[in-house]
Amino acid sequence: MWMAFLETGARWSELTKTRWADWDLEQRTLVLRAENTKSKKRRVLPLREQLAVVLKGLRVTQERLLGRAPSPSEPVFLSPEAVKWMKATNNAMRLFRRVLKRAEIPRLDTEGRKIDIHSLRHTFGSRLARNGVGLVQVQRLMGHSDPKLTAQVYTHLDVEDLRQAVNTVS
Repeated sequence: MWMAFLETGARWSELTKTRWADWDLEQRTLVLRAENTKSKKRRVLPLREQLAVVLKGLRVTQERLLGRAPSPSEPVFLSPEAVKWMKATNNAMRLFRRVLKRAEIPRLDTEGRKIDIHSLRHTFGSRLARNGVGLVQVQRLMGHSDPKLTAQVYTHLDVEDLRQAVNTVS
């Protein structure tokens, strides 16, 4: 689930409400249904191959645990109690803090900002910007109505990112 947040930029309510029918692992797309998006508009997100492979493995694991293949209407991401997630609860944050600790990632960034689940969305936007993805593409992937919001809030570039831009000039 954490990898899917990083790889899709989806909001908590968008990703945790996805069902197996929303994921096309062969075509490598995720449909975020209008009823689950903040804008109430359907979005189709392309997936990197690595995420599709991980999700195929998750499907196999769920099949083994359930004793049957998960149905298309069942949620993809389940809580540790094997029930669908309702909202970003303290339990989800506890799990996220364990992931951070295991990965040896500090809970505060270098500027003193707290790292939480929504930070994964910011990371998605910043990674795209750092890799030269156009602002309009980042905006659409994140489901923002205005590229200014994307640029001002969701793309965090540091001096080294700016140095790379300056070094491209000949």
